[in-house]
Amino acid sequence: MTITNPLLLQNPIESIDKISPDHVEPAISQIIKENQSVIDAVVLKAEQSPDKITWQNFMLPLEILEDRLAKAWSPVSHLNSVCNSKELRQAYDQAIALLTDYSTLMG
Repeated sequence: MTITNPLLLQNPIESIDKISPDHVEPAISQIIKENQSVIDAVVLKAEQSPDKITWQNFMLPLEILEDRLAKAWSPVSHLNSVCNSKELRQAYDQAIALLTDYSTLMG
């Protein structure tokens, strides 16, 4: 039986009761890594054809990436507020560091 990280599901908030601190850092790391790959591809394509940049081929893919990350982070942030524990605080802090680095890169 394969255990799936609920934070990597389409709508992780629906599985909030299955989220554990062990899910947080791996999920956020994976999403950021996948986002960075897509961002690199989108930017490369834009650099190769700057006259063909549109909302659809540049900003929309970035918006979709940000939405996925937000959907994964939202239940973690909520759980940290309402079910705080030592383990969750540690996972939250690890993920915050990753998100800070990612936000800096995106800026």
